[in-house]
Amino acid sequence: MSHIDDMMTKNERVKRLCYEICLFLFILFVSRKLNQVAFILAFHRVELYTLLIMIQWIIPVTVFILLKREGERIADIGFVKGGYIKQAIVGLLVGAFSISILSIIPDLIFGRPVIREEIQINIGGIIYYIIGVAAAEEILFRGYILKKLEYINKSKVFCAVISSVVFGLFHIFNKNLYQMISAAFFGMIVCAFKQNVKWCTLLSLIIAHGVHGVWGIHFTSF
Repeated sequence: MSHIDDMMTKNERVKRLCYEICLFLFILFVSRKLNQVAFILAFHRVELYTLLIMIQWIIPVTVFILLKREGERIADIGFVKGGYIKQAIVGLLVGAFSISILSIIPDLIFGRPVIREEIQINIGGIIYYIIGVAAAEEILFRGYILKKLEYINKSKVFCAVISSVVFGLFHIFNKNLYQMISAAFFGMIVCAFKQNVKWCTLLSLIIAHGVHGVWGIHFTSF
């Protein structure tokens, strides 16, 4: 626990986290507006994806600033040195599991095609999603917010559910209820792995999130 958290009461920690969630929600809103500007300013696809990644990383940079202010390190939110191959393998397995639970099995149940007949792979889009979207969201939700929830309540279930519900609500700007619910379920899956599997680190979840997102964008029937 950071020095600041150690000196705060439980109610003060709850209030601070609520304020910070509102801050990140505002940043997300501003990021969406900046994305629109990026599409106007970028003349080439490389420029566009570079701008989009930079915009997405406003959130992680804010997280790192808050961590430094609170006397904590990046390692405190789930990054682990060493064993990178193990972390990557776990990430791929978690990604495959989430795809099976949230995409493949529902498609099979409802008789939808699991893979589109025509698949268009956009390398730039894949890089943007993994480095931009997946990294930014995991650092915030399964890193910073999950850690702050653990300071408030030691229950793994409580932390997983609350962080996942907030993750789902952060998709409100997409105006898609199904995506909000799906995001919340995805959050609970990856939280469960992070909390209970030794080599499931924040890096693992970034990889898992990236794999899941790339599948959803490039391969599913939606």
